[in-house]
Amino acid sequence: LTAFVPMQSDETLIATHSSDINNDTYEDQIIAVKRANNPYIMVVVGLYSPKLTHYLRTCEIPTEITQVKTFTLTTLDITGERINTIIYTGFSDNNDSILQAYNGKISEDIGFELVQIADLKSNGTIFIEPVTRTAAYDMSLVSGQSYPIWVYSTDDENGQNTYDQIQSRYIWNSLEQKYLKDYETRVTGKKIATKELQRIQDGTVETFMAFLDGLWYKTSSKTGETRYLFFDKDQNEIIFLLDQ
Repeated sequence: LTAFVPMQSDETLIATHSSDINNDTYEDQIIAVKRANNPYIMVVVGLYSPKLTHYLRTCEIPTEITQVKTFTLTTLDITGERINTIIYTGFSDNNDSILQAYNGKISEDIGFELVQIADLKSNGTIFIEPVTRTAAYDMSLVSGQSYPIWVYSTDDENGQNTYDQIQSRYIWNSLEQKYLKDYETRVTGKKIATKELQRIQDGTVETFMAFLDGLWYKTSSKTGETRYLFFDKDQNEIIFLLDQ
């Protein structure tokens, strides 16, 4: 990893991502760092200055994410408005899944600033669903359809022993300039298990490896333990961890 954005002496580089954030046709850099005596990851935006020919440390985003291996950082035009939205995901110290998204904004009074458009947290899964956009969007003629964000969380009303989940969908609201919930339903544990089994029903090793790829964890309400399994498909590596 190479950071072009100036770093402080007590910072350790976690991740980098390059993209044009302020729409000036120059590629900027976003970095993720950890500071000494601070368990939380910090996201830092560095804008490239063509006049000075270097990157200016412009904005900082404090996160609640502590688990470095679960952290991801990227940019994506999720709104369909040709804006490179900064998106980061990961797990907090209490194993909540977090997704936050920010758009860059330029005003005469403040200059460049970041505007949060999504702030989602769940004890389940959060993911962005890509949708097919038109050829006119690909040719920069029109705006594209926005990507919905799905959030799965445990259905606490039916007790801790249930595998039922609450499925929520968040969609882009151009008037509010943020993602708002527009749909929510309860999904039974039986339906979830059936859907997951369908993903690996061909029985091949490659399909199962693709299904297993990533971080898995199981918590225990009785002992307070959390068991982790991290499978890296590309490296053919499995890591087990017991957090007591």
